Amino acid sequence: MEAISAGLCSLDMNGRVGDQLRQRLFGLVGEFRQLLLERGWALACGFFPVQAIEHPDAADIHDGLLKLGIRSLLQTIGRTKRVAFVLNANHKSEDLSQLANALDRIVKGCQGLNEHSRIETGW
Repeated sequence: MEAISAGLCSLDMNGRVGDQLRQRLFGLVGEFRQLLLERGWALACGFFPVQAIEHPDAADIHDGLLKLGIRSLLQTIGRTKRVAFVLNANHKSEDLSQLANALDRIVKGCQGLNEHSRIETGW
């Protein structure tokens, strides 16, 4: 019975605010893609909430992000290495900028990257 009640509640919420949330998420995905493309990152995927960057050092990037408190997913598709992120409607533009800055810091080999370098984001 609880599952049915939760399902009905979700359908009601989707009817009231679902379009707004989907529109916000679509905007965030576009903003994220533009931000990374402007910085020269090779992006995979399209306009889906799961966004990925392709990089030969994806494993090191993934580890560096973890040290900063940013969760990502390491993917290997054939010979292509990717670091993926799941965006949601609760993310803010600031979260996207912090992630982009963190990626740049990691790849540029910023010294002193450790657990004390953690950033507070929605990731």
